[in-house]
Order: sequence, then C-alpha cells, then structure tokens
Amino acid sequence: MYKGYNFELRASKIVDANEFTTGYVIDFNDKPIVAAYSSDSGGVTKSGCEVFKYCGADYIYLNGGIKDPTNTVHNQDKILISHGVGMSAVGAYQMARGGNSWEEIIEYYYKGVDIKKYY
Repeated sequence: MYKGYNFELRASKIVDANEFTTGYVIDFNDKPIVAAYSSDSGGVTKSGCEVFKYCGADYIYLNGGIKDPTNTVHNQDKILISHGVGMSAVGAYQMARGGNSWEEIIEYYYKGVDIKKYY
C-alpha cells in the first residue's frame, strides 16, 4: 500500500527494497502468481481455495498450512481481521530478523514458485 512521499522519507529501507527488487517476477508454472499476503496468519496460513476460491493446479502455492517460524509474535487483533492466506507479514518479518533473504522468505511461503529477473 502506498502511503505517500512523506512516508518514503521516513521509511527509506522500504523504498530501497522496492528499487532493489524492480524487474523481478514470482512465477508458478510460467505465470505470475497471486501474491496474497496477510498481516498475521495466526501461526499457520490458510487455504487460498477456501478463503478466496483460488483453486486448482495453478494455485497450489496458496494451499495453506505453512507455519510461521518459531518466536513469531502474533497480534490477536490483527489475526481477527486478517484472511491468513499467502505470506504472513509477521512471519516474514521474523524470518528477515533471523537472516533469511527476501528470496528465501518468498520461497518459504509460496511453495514451488520461481523468482525471475526480467530486466
């Protein structure tokens, strides 16, 4: 979500990350994925088929059942309003704090995907 230029000034690491990943696409079976993510899965991601009707072979990377890493801090209020499909923001944050790369985090939450640089 874009929060405006003033936010960019205060959060330069987000801007740097965006610029660093420019040109990358996450594919599954040579098609760009639906990169669903939620603020907090509650500990285990939910099925994209059950929640959003993303069903079938093209969406098996959203099957759910991916556990957040140990020591992930969950927020009950965010769990209640979160759909829980795809990457868990709090789980991804915990992985990044533990030294995992952005590619490792994506491949952990979206099983079977390819990360390709197109330009």
